[in-house]
Amino acid sequence: MHGVLEGSWRKARDGQYKVLVSGSEKEVGSIVEVFARYGDVKYIVITGTNSKLKTGGYLYDFRYTRKPEYRPAAVSNTNMPNIDFSIVSKVEPEEISLEELDEALGLD
Repeated sequence: MHGVLEGSWRKARDGQYKVLVSGSEKEVGSIVEVFARYGDVKYIVITGTNSKLKTGGYLYDFRYTRKPEYRPAAVSNTNMPNIDFSIVSKVEPEEISLEELDEALGLD
């Protein structure tokens, strides 16, 4: 799942379970998908750093949360000019000849 960190359960020195996430220290509020040895998956939110490990990674204090929902990012088209289409409905359609159109466009 994109944007969710992966971690595993570890016992801290005080005997309580903490979440181990490899790499650099993560921000409080980060969501982690925690895998158990037997395939069980839990989702947690980091509430604080407990300790740094010599082997790399950090142990984190946490609280449980539910699986995050996938929400695609809104994509804005920056190439499209900002056009006010409300005036289009106010224009009365008229039929013009090709000669008048050429003259209006300067295509004599």
